[in-house]
Amino acid sequence: MTMEFTFDNEKIKAAGYTTESIYEAMKSNFKSKGLRCVNEGEVLVFGEIGDNNDYGKMIGMMSLLTCQDWFLDIASTWIFRENGGYEDVLRQVKEKLAKGELSWRKNLNKKRRKTGAERLSLHLL
Repeated sequence: MTMEFTFDNEKIKAAGYTTESIYEAMKSNFKSKGLRCVNEGEVLVFGEIGDNNDYGKMIGMMSLLTCQDWFLDIASTWIFRENGGYEDVLRQVKEKLAKGELSWRKNLNKKRRKTGAERLSLHLL
């Protein structure tokens, strides 16, 4: 079970971030949830550690990332792989946002507005 990410470098720069800062924030947050980075190249990949809570940890990170405007603005791909299949999570989230199906996300973000470095750190939700 893995989650794979790619990012738009131009959007990263336009948002005032660096690829390194994005990767470090992602790695730090996945690590804090007990998940490991398995690839740090053009595709950033996080995977399970082999315990009974891996699936819940992955779903928790999906929920957390869904609430991050900065993440959704710069992500190019976000794929969840499990048991030989995959889900295009980014496409699904963007479709649901366009349809207004994630209203809980808007309410959550109103309570948690962050700026600058705080936006980048998922820890500070």
